[in-house]
Amino acid sequence: MVGTENPSCDIPATQSRGAKLFTLDALISGILSIIVVPRLGALSDRYGRVKLLTLTICGLFVDQLLTLYAVTHPLSLHYNWLLLGSFLEKSAVVLRPLA
Repeated sequence: MVGTENPSCDIPATQSRGAKLFTLDALISGILSIIVVPRLGALSDRYGRVKLLTLTICGLFVDQLLTLYAVTHPLSLHYNWLLLGSFLEKSAVVLRPLA
């Protein structure tokens, strides 16, 4: 129900699942930042900034495709696929400032 109040959002189980998904998303972002950022300068020097930018754009594209599929087919996609998309997006966002 886009653009309207959704009564299912008031259900405690739904709120709990949303909070869990948000927490996992933040955890993925933090862990990737800690692990990847110190190594990216060397990667950028070795492989070139254009290749890293291409990789970031591909990660963002795949994440957006997974999100669009999840919105259009909410019952057929497990939320772990959204976490994979989040991982790809966060990887791309972490790489982008260095490229």
